Amino acid sequence: MRKLPLSLLFVSTFAFGYEDFARVIHVQPRYQTTYQQQCHQERVESNNSTLGTVIGGVAGGIIGNQVGNGSGRDAATVIGAIVGAGVGNRIGEDQRRYEWRQVCTTVPVTVRKGETVTFMYRGREFQMTFDY
Repeated sequence: MRKLPLSLLFVSTFAFGYEDFARVIHVQPRYQTTYQQQCHQERVESNNSTLGTVIGGVAGGIIGNQVGNGSGRDAATVIGAIVGAGVGNRIGEDQRRYEWRQVCTTVPVTVRKGETVTFMYRGREFQMTFDY
């Protein structure tokens, strides 16, 4: 059994020079949910393979176009573009870079805000709310 000094409840009682007590029946915590942002650093890969594929394909097509004559030139251009794209893709994959990016999310956070105290005083039940 917890006693709550009446002085917390009725300040005027001290003016008469006596102190009284109330019996606490129940204490109920009060909570409040708020939202806050939580951030962290995340390592992100920047892949250059697409750019390498395009550049390799164009370069291979140009080189293939320089080789061969007539309809063979068209075939050499196509083969050069395909081979160049494959080589450019491999070079681009080998040139991976990493960077750090801040990622934030909003999350609910529940905090204790105070309590509601139920007490008996002189045969009557009362409730008071206290904030922290």
